[in-house]
Order: sequence, then structure tokens, then C-alpha cells
Amino acid sequence: MLKSELPNNQTSVSGLNVLWLTWLISTILLLGVGGTLFLKPAISLSYWPWLLAPFNTRVLGAVYLSAAIPLISSLIRPRKDSLYLVLAIFSCFTTYFLLVSIGHIASFSARKSSSIWFFLYGADSFIGLLFCWRSRRRLIRAGEPSRFAKLYQFQALILGFYGLGLLLAAPLFGKQFWPWPLDEFHSHLYSGVFITGALGMGLLSVYSSRFGRLALGITQAFLGFAIALGNWLVDKQVSKLDWASLDPWLWQFVFLTFGGLGAWVVIQELREPVVSEPQG
Repeated sequence: MLKSELPNNQTSVSGLNVLWLTWLISTILLLGVGGTLFLKPAISLSYWPWLLAPFNTRVLGAVYLSAAIPLISSLIRPRKDSLYLVLAIFSCFTTYFLLVSIGHIASFSARKSSSIWFFLYGADSFIGLLFCWRSRRRLIRAGEPSRFAKLYQFQALILGFYGLGLLLAAPLFGKQFWPWPLDEFHSHLYSGVFITGALGMGLLSVYSSRFGRLALGITQAFLGFAIALGNWLVDKQVSKLDWASLDPWLWQFVFLTFGGLGAWVVIQELREPVVSEPQG
């Protein structure tokens, strides 16, 4: 599995199996929970650890389903060049969500799912950070300079700015620059999605691999299109968005463009001839 892809002096074989198993379990949970949130949101309301508004179910569903894509890519083909990239993103995502959850623990209900939430994110965060620390000298230098570096840098700047806005200026920023009002908890939670995206784009702009660019390109395309579709599906039921104004159209355009850029990168990569990439 991961044994041949990470150096033995960095981690033990048993430790690598723990990482692989963690990602396998996380992938199953992300697909199950994300699919339920996006396709059958009414079911998720009965077990979710806090009260969800209709739009938030589809957004979280899109986030979870897209988060499973890079994990699946590493489970299928655990190469060093993409493995370190996914490890950094996984650790950032889980640790950020854990810290925000701890900071807003009063928002959680007394359901058993709240304890499960903190346990799972705590375990994922610990394992991810542990492997990041052990692989800290290889996290960035795990591939080649990307020919899409400028595009990745631009997207990292935009995502980082928006994520910091949701974090530092919540809930005002979420109310002004979101199609439906966000409270402070959800502003902080969603900021993690944008900040994690900024990290991924930043790493891709410095060193990456063809496989890593494909994995994150598919992730970006899916996330952008799924959020836009999810907003439309929810509003068909609740009719909360004012389509006579510019705001919902602008929001849909931004995420469709974001998804389109990811799809464009994937197409460009698939058009390039496949060459052997170094593993060192």
C-alpha cells in the first residue's frame, strides 16, 4: 500500500497502515455523510450534531463529497508526489474543523453524533498532523514546478482572502458576501473550506505532479459545480433567493467559474502525453 511510497526512515510500516486505514475510513464516511447531505438532506437533519438550515445541507454535502476525491486518489495510487500534497490538505481540513468546533461547542446539540463528530475529527487531526511532522521535510518538495503556477497562485490568493474574511469578520462578512445569512459558527466553519483550498492551490503552484493536479482539478470541478447545483436545488424547494437581484447570479457564476477552471486543468493534463515522473 503506502509502504513502498514513503521512506522507511520517516515512518514505520505499521504507521503507514494506520494512515492508509484512516484515509479509507474517512473516505467511506465522507461519501456516506456527504451523499446523504446532498441527495437526501431530510435524513441528515435527524442525526446531525447541530441544527442545519436547508442551504447548508447541500453545501456541506458538496464539501464532503469533494473532500473524498483526493483521498480516493491516494488510496488507489499512493505515490509520494501526490501523497504528501493530500496529507497536508487532509491535516489542514480536519484540524481546522476540529478547532472551530471546539470554539463553538455551544452550537452542538446533546445528540450522540456530537461526541462522534469530535472523536472522528480529533483522531483524523492527530494522525494527519503526526504524519505531517514526520514528513515535514518532504511535504513541499514532492514534485515538479507546475506550469499552471500563476493560475494556482491567483486562486490561492482569492480563496485565502475570502476564507480569512469569513474567519476574522464573521458574521458580518458572511452576511454581506454570502447568498443567505451565515451566523458566526457557519462563517468560521466555511472559512476552513476556503483556507484549505488556498493551501492546496499554494502547494500546487510550487511543486506538484500530474496525478496530483488531476486529483485536485477533479476535486475543484466537482466542488464548484456541486455547490452551484445544490443552491439551485434547495431554492427550488424553499424559494429564499432573490433571483431578481444580482447576488445569487454572481454567486452561481463564481462557483461555476471555479469548477470550470478545475475542469479546464484536468482537460489540459489529459491532453498532455504521459511521461514517467520521478519518485524521489
